[in-house]
Amino acid sequence: MLRWLLSGCFGLLLVAHASGQTRITVSGTVTDATTGETLIGAQVYGLGTQSGMLTNGYGFFNLQVPSDCPGVSVQYIGYQTDTIEVSGASRTGLSVALQPYTIMTEAAVIEAEGSAPEERAEKLGTLELRPEEARSIPQLFGERDVIKAIQLMPGVQATSDGGSGFFVRGGGADQNLILLDEAPVYNPSHLLGFFSVFNGDALNTAELYKSGIPARFGGRASSVLDIRMKDGNAGKTTVSGGIGLISSRLTIETPLADGRGSALISGRRTYGDLFLNFSADTNLQNTALYFYDLNAKVNYRINDRNRLYLSLYNGRDDFDFAEAFLLRWGNRTATLRWNFLLSDEIFLNTSVVWSDYAYRVGFGPEDTGFFRDAGIQDVQIKEDFTWYAHPSHTVRFGGQWIQHTFSDVVSIDSEPAPDRAGWETALYLEDEWSFAPRWKAVAGLRAARFDLVRGPVYALNAEGELVGDPGEAGDAGFGTGGLEPRLSVQGAVGKRHALKFSAERNRQFLHLVSSSAAGNPTDLWLPVSNNVAPLVADQYAGGWSTNTEDGMWSLSAEVYYKRMRDLLEFKVGADVFAPTTLETELVSGDGEAYGIEWLVRKERGDFTGWVSYTLSRSFRTFDAIDDGLVFPAASDRIHDISLVAMWQVSPRVSASANWVYHTGDPATFPTGWYLYETQLVPQYSRRNQGRFPHYHRLDLGITLKSKDGVARSGGGKTGWQAFRGGEWTFSCYNAYGRENTYLINFEPSEEDPTQTQAVSFALFKVIPSISYDFKF
Repeated sequence: MLRWLLSGCFGLLLVAHASGQTRITVSGTVTDATTGETLIGAQVYGLGTQSGMLTNGYGFFNLQVPSDCPGVSVQYIGYQTDTIEVSGASRTGLSVALQPYTIMTEAAVIEAEGSAPEERAEKLGTLELRPEEARSIPQLFGERDVIKAIQLMPGVQATSDGGSGFFVRGGGADQNLILLDEAPVYNPSHLLGFFSVFNGDALNTAELYKSGIPARFGGRASSVLDIRMKDGNAGKTTVSGGIGLISSRLTIETPLADGRGSALISGRRTYGDLFLNFSADTNLQNTALYFYDLNAKVNYRINDRNRLYLSLYNGRDDFDFAEAFLLRWGNRTATLRWNFLLSDEIFLNTSVVWSDYAYRVGFGPEDTGFFRDAGIQDVQIKEDFTWYAHPSHTVRFGGQWIQHTFSDVVSIDSEPAPDRAGWETALYLEDEWSFAPRWKAVAGLRAARFDLVRGPVYALNAEGELVGDPGEAGDAGFGTGGLEPRLSVQGAVGKRHALKFSAERNRQFLHLVSSSAAGNPTDLWLPVSNNVAPLVADQYAGGWSTNTEDGMWSLSAEVYYKRMRDLLEFKVGADVFAPTTLETELVSGDGEAYGIEWLVRKERGDFTGWVSYTLSRSFRTFDAIDDGLVFPAASDRIHDISLVAMWQVSPRVSASANWVYHTGDPATFPTGWYLYETQLVPQYSRRNQGRFPHYHRLDLGITLKSKDGVARSGGGKTGWQAFRGGEWTFSCYNAYGRENTYLINFEPSEEDPTQTQAVSFALFKVIPSISYDFKF
């Protein structure tokens, strides 16, 4: 019945573009031959044809080629190419296991990087990063972090020095949908943002969509960061880990059920708090200062058409200083997925997802102090179909239902507000149409809706003040939604040039209410309601890329324009601890952002790297702020430059460096002071009319492999020799000690208390680090 309905919807398209030539189907999954890990984004194409595709998020492909096609080639960077012989007959349910290169020779890189222009066009507007690539980049405290590596790419900006939050193309930090195996992660930060929650040892791939966002994604206005965990080694049991100055980590992978499945468990913890127990100060002995992560994943292949995955994550931060102060927060996620091949042409993924983010902040003793407990919890069901309907058409459709539950309890409230709950639902349809040789269009439509189903509903007057008693969401029946069209056109011009254009609308039903542009763990997620409208963003983007004839260098440029409606800001003089509802403390307005992004990469050789440059502006307009005058957004950094260099000095030694520069962040400074009862009171003018000093920083790193490690990578030492065959990494964050401004305070002058002086605070100077990584 399902296939009949789909045939009726798309029958005219298939007839219009059908070919009289007989075609055959080649389908299956692509994996690593040594570990069984699925290879996401592997290139699959028919030899001597224009037919090609990339494997999906589960390593699956379904390619239709002419019956006289001699074979199908499968490629993936760092792996030997494999060719499937077809001999004029369809071949389905294949398991293509690619052999990795034990040493990345020049030939391996040339073979893997020989992507066609149309494949490069597909990547415009997206950033792909594998955790092993992040390993080569020197980072804060020596921690290899995929988010910190993504922040070095064009169009992406760190929210603060060393922070894990990020802005994408002029949007806010809350406008990024961050997924870990399809589960939303609401706070991606550890240690107040200096570490991300993503342990690189447990990750497989990370892909950031800045534009051309597929219709299957929704709920955020600016970007989607799709992170996939490793499945685990299905070939043999392995143990890997690392020991650093701040934290250590350990990962165990093992096959299950005679290779029909595999399991992974990975943990990471800081241990600074353990040394506090040796302090003579009782307060320090009673202080907690740590974070931890725990990732786990199990997958099992029932048969050639069915596979199950279970992914778990638990992370927590704990900062307690005796009874004076505490701050705790954490994320937990769980994802159960079922892959089902309904037929040779229809692939189904069913997901049940649970996510929980909660924090607790407090001052004073438990019985008499002030405490705030807040968070958001999701339960989600998703159905995603992929129908390989025709060589020219791949149709994706499905839907999702999410129940969001919001909690916020303040200890001083005599009657805490009850939890609020809302249902977010969506249906989507998308057609990927190859309308000409080496050109395709992706047209999608997403219908999304949000209904507030439980909790208080507040009535406000024109001044934003409460009127009467709150009602109940179930009685008020509040709901909102709309359509989100998506369109992209991409293809090749000649042998070396690629183009892509996209237009899209994204709608966001959750707002992050924050008193800081950089964000902090105590920010609140607020659902749309009768007083808070959904954020709607329209973006138009275009890009071009090319490479040199030998594939040594590549160059890409992208331009974009984004318009945003119903953004939220705290009003002037807002009470961030409003006793009843924060809706009384907020105002809404509009925004726009535009810019151009350049990326130059050296792809091959012992010396590789890239240079990225973004020239952009981002503005906001609020009727209730500065009388409706335009002001720069927190993400308005006019110039943003990143230089990344990696040098393979020898088989045992590699070095790396990165240098970043950006225009100083917008800020609101006092323009004058007046004396009131012996106290100096600041007088402010318009918002964000000042700027911090320009930011720049140099990071350096060097990695040394032991002789045993080099020998093992070429084939064969195990046990204790394998442990000794690890690698040492030495890095230095902010190598030349630039004191980049993190905060500016205005204080009375010691010489003349009637005058003030600006005092700048920097978080970091020079931070050296050392770590040791092992695997056996």
